[in-house]
Amino acid sequence: ETEVTVSLSEFKNIKFEHHIAMFGKDMNARNSFDNPNNVVPTYLKDKVTIDGEKVTIRLNPESWNSIVLKAE
Repeated sequence: ETEVTVSLSEFKNIKFEHHIAMFGKDMNARNSFDNPNNVVPTYLKDKVTIDGEKVTIRLNPESWNSIVLKAE
């Protein structure tokens, strides 16, 4: 895992909306007609923590991630 922390000091009341990731052990994995769901997005809930203006995200190795936050 890789941990990334960002400071969002320009925003107030940051809230976690959702985290979608795609990851796996085989970086050459792909979908095919025989296996159309080999690589699929996964919703994660326990990889993002918010402490005031600091947001910490734990990323799986060799992964694609989309994190959506909401703020005032």
